Amino acid sequence: MIALAVMLGALTALLLAGVRAIAGPTLQDRAVAVYSIVEKVVLVCAAAAAAGASSAWLDAAFALVLSSYVVNVAILKVFRFGNLQAPLARTQGGR
Repeated sequence: MIALAVMLGALTALLLAGVRAIAGPTLQDRAVAVYSIVEKVVLVCAAAAAAGASSAWLDAAFALVLSSYVVNVAILKVFRFGNLQAPLARTQGGR
């Protein structure tokens, strides 16, 4: 019963995070909202594992967390450098 309440609350927060992802004023705000959506989906998977006593949902939650971490690092790298390839050498001054 508690797991179902957690799932309902997470789905409500998921809906609000989706609105934030669409209406975010900057690209960084949208990226944070998408990461928040992933966290809510992981919470729903974990609650489904607790409600149904199935470890498959928990495995899916762990896989989602690990893959979203890698994607989040890639997105932040694009925000910082403008592409996925880091500069090979840093220039000094204005050169």
